Amino acid sequence: MSARMEPESLNNFVLPELPIFNLPVLPMITDPKLYEIAITHSSTHGLPRRTRELDSVEGNLVEDYEKLEHVGDGLLGAVVTVLLHDIYPELRQGPATMLKGHLVCNATLAQLADRYGITELLIAAPSALYVTRAQQKTRGSLFESWIAGVFFSSLNGHEMCNIDAHVKQDDPSLKGGDPTTEAGPPCHHEEQVSTGDTDTTSDNDDDTSDDDAALAALIALKLLNPQDEPRMELSSNLLQQTASTTVITPKTEGEAYEHINTWLRPLFTPIAHWALELDGLDQPPAPRSDMKEGWIKEDEIAAGAKGALHIYTVNKFGQEPVYTTVRAGPGIWKTGCLVRDKAGQEWFDEAERHTKKSSSAVAAYK
Repeated sequence: MSARMEPESLNNFVLPELPIFNLPVLPMITDPKLYEIAITHSSTHGLPRRTRELDSVEGNLVEDYEKLEHVGDGLLGAVVTVLLHDIYPELRQGPATMLKGHLVCNATLAQLADRYGITELLIAAPSALYVTRAQQKTRGSLFESWIAGVFFSSLNGHEMCNIDAHVKQDDPSLKGGDPTTEAGPPCHHEEQVSTGDTDTTSDNDDDTSDDDAALAALIALKLLNPQDEPRMELSSNLLQQTASTTVITPKTEGEAYEHINTWLRPLFTPIAHWALELDGLDQPPAPRSDMKEGWIKEDEIAAGAKGALHIYTVNKFGQEPVYTTVRAGPGIWKTGCLVRDKAGQEWFDEAERHTKKSSSAVAAYK
């Protein structure tokens, strides 16, 4: 384990490259229309951005991944927040928030998009494809849009999903095409995807019917058609799978959430353990060797003194204490506390500590 870092330094800490570990199976976006939107970059349409518009102009609906990314970001945040609470119930909200930030940041999500092969599916303007696909923000956004695509396609089965509102099942004009005749995404598969160099195949390959194998081949050929440029070829991870003809029925929002939760929870659990050990947030604070004699006891006595002094001076004198903090040396902060009454009389004292918070509390106590 690396040297333990203080919580103040974690805000600027960047996780190194993720370690190699087995990825849970990647759920497919079974709705062909949603699949197309989830991997389409805004450069494909070449339309000007109008960030102040609350609604899309009629006839000018932009179908790219940005709205799905917005929804996927919220879904991922909910899953990771609950996950960290479950596996680390004693972790306080501050460190838990920092740890969550590491797990859902673009640097982490971009690596996951690469390992799952989602990055290679990006559809963008030909002139911007290679630059866009290399951008960390784009790859992280693709992963979030994929989450939302899986959620909505699970929510509505094979029906074409309206991102802003649930599709009315009795409205034929809102229904998607027959997935057996339209180009669509690969179907849901049941094996684990490995990040190693060796190929991974389904455990049920021997039981795959000829019809399923033929369907998988047709899907692959359609997705790899050169006419579909600038779409890149699917990665081997996504192609090495068993096609399924199981019809997905519409689900409730709770069932759709559970569908993505069963994927994301085992995916982020090992990453959370690795990141927490790397950050050292799970370790008790190490006593400082340079603590001066008497500081620890004085800190205990001064706990809460700053708040108490604030209430007293406001009620008594009608004004707050004035604090001035400067760096007194390497790792040392000096805080002065000034109190002035209505007649102009002043009281002042100061204290040195390793943190601004502690020095302010002791100065207020004095």
